[in-house]
Amino acid sequence: TGVVNVITKTPRELAAQGGTSLTIGLGTFDRNVTGRDDQGAGSMFYVNGQHAQAVSDRWSYKVSAGYVSQDPLSRPTGTIPNSFNTPYPSFANEGTSQTKFSGRVDYDYQDGARLVFEGGVAGTEGIIHTGIGPFDIDSSSRMAYLTSRYQKGGTRVAFFTNLLNGEGKNLLPVGP
Repeated sequence: TGVVNVITKTPRELAAQGGTSLTIGLGTFDRNVTGRDDQGAGSMFYVNGQHAQAVSDRWSYKVSAGYVSQDPLSRPTGTIPNSFNTPYPSFANEGTSQTKFSGRVDYDYQDGARLVFEGGVAGTEGIIHTGIGPFDIDSSSRMAYLTSRYQKGGTRVAFFTNLLNGEGKNLLPVGP
């Protein structure tokens, strides 16, 4: 067990470091699996950008956007090596793409307190592999979040919510 505490920089801190950044990445991965060497290499592409600005000594903001696209992961064919020789479910394998956008506004009080409003939305399309099998996520699926926080010294009050509107067909079941 453990705790992961992620501390991100405030918009004011990001603005002091230049304010605008762009990251672009491209790579490949091996998709060959035992008994199947016809997959070749898969590719992945991503781009992320953000802009932060301190508008005054009290107000600051940050906006960010990104996109990632990945070729399909490899998947075995034939039968599962068990006593029943269960066939692997048949479905068309496809890659995944995701878009995201978020924004944050901070207000810094004179007494050191801070009020934060933040929100974002992300969309996914394609096959997502999970611990309970692959899901084909519908292109109209969206997930959004909203949060607000007030912090002064050791006192912190926060509100957070996730909003999901999406559909994904489980591709693991066999039969009608």
